[in-house]
Amino acid sequence: MLSALACAFLPAAFALPVAPWIVVFMAGGVSFGLYTAALAILGERYRGGDLVAGSASFAALYGFGGTLGPLASGGLMDHFGSDAMAYLFAVLFLVLTFGVLLRRTRPARHPGTDSATGAVPARPRRGLPEGR
Repeated sequence: MLSALACAFLPAAFALPVAPWIVVFMAGGVSFGLYTAALAILGERYRGGDLVAGSASFAALYGFGGTLGPLASGGLMDHFGSDAMAYLFAVLFLVLTFGVLLRRTRPARHPGTDSATGAVPARPRRGLPEGR
């Protein structure tokens, strides 16, 4: 949410000498950890073949976004001016924020899963007696 607000105020921040640096720091600093956090959540939720498939899908979608993002922002900037890129990022961060909030309010799909993350508890190891 903070990244969305920072991106939305970025065009107006250029009126002051130091404000753009603060806003860019907030937008980039807060959004920088999204990739790492998403991979950590992926590794927390899935194991084995599901983790490999999830990682491959994640990488493919990341590449797809890396291709479409510049095209979309460039097209919008051609039509609406240079401020359109900041507004596009603000809208995308808002969509991400509402998606996360919606995901957290949904009940768990399977019994025994955490309703906030959807994570399945780890299974105990076989072959080793408890306490060793």
